[in-house]
Amino acid sequence: VEIPGLHDRMLELFEQKQAPVFMINGEDILKAECIVVLGARDMPLGLKQCGFCGFGYCREKEKSGGGRCAISMNDLGIAVGSAVAVAADRRVDTRIMYSIGYTMLHFGMLPADVVVAHGIPLSASSKNPFFDRVFT
Repeated sequence: VEIPGLHDRMLELFEQKQAPVFMINGEDILKAECIVVLGARDMPLGLKQCGFCGFGYCREKEKSGGGRCAISMNDLGIAVGSAVAVAADRRVDTRIMYSIGYTMLHFGMLPADVVVAHGIPLSASSKNPFFDRVFT
């Protein structure tokens, strides 16, 4: 997916949902050289005593067809944090944007079994372009 196309989709979601985050982040991604997208599948681990997803154990969650494996979602958070840390170590500016992942999921731009995703726009300019934001 090219950044301008993703930008257009984010503006479509702004129009549909009247949620300014899609417009603000949509404009910000145009300042990025590239975007890294990390996603997670809902992959219960088969634990007998966990309950983090709201069910007593993984089989119960799977039978219900609902919920998300909290451990899988936690692993995604760790991966996202690690990715931005590596970028920071190399003096690359980033901002974690759930709106990118949401847009890509909403428009079917990711594999069907991905249930949560986040985008990380990257910039190697003189100043981080993702933090001077205008809210209207």
